[in-house]
Amino acid sequence: PWLQVAADGRSLKLEDFLSFRLSRLSTLVQREVTSKYLETQGLSLPDWRVLASLAQYGSLETRELAQRILMDKAAISRALDSLVFQGLASRTPDPHHAQRRIVSITKEGARMVRRIMPKAQRAHASLLLQLSSLERRVLDQAITKLVEALSPPRRAKPVKSSAKKLTASRQTR
Repeated sequence: PWLQVAADGRSLKLEDFLSFRLSRLSTLVQREVTSKYLETQGLSLPDWRVLASLAQYGSLETRELAQRILMDKAAISRALDSLVFQGLASRTPDPHHAQRRIVSITKEGARMVRRIMPKAQRAHASLLLQLSSLERRVLDQAITKLVEALSPPRRAKPVKSSAKKLTASRQTR
């Protein structure tokens, strides 16, 4: 259906829409792959996305976390409430801005990520290996191109987050 797409899109049916197909794939991956390694840990997919992101990126201001993982603030707030309640993440006031909070992974959260990550990696590798190396490369390039096309332009000078300032000030003490 995508080989000859008219500029006005009239040839596309609902099930041909990129958003429809990606949403369907995302639902299937979540149901058939992701839920298998999260169910036993008592984590939802949003919980896992936040927790794994904190493990990878370190402490972040909530707004910056939302930008990095493209989740809305309400979903992040609910995930953080759950993670903080379980002792897997913490929220602390931003010393540079009274209204902001810095979120961090706790030692228990880091242990959980270390337990789950190998299972997640195996599950996603198994799925990716359904494609040939050429198909994986083309899929990666296509996803990258579409993300870049849909992403807002980047600022010339990236602004350091308060979390990075906080980490730097802790290291210099």
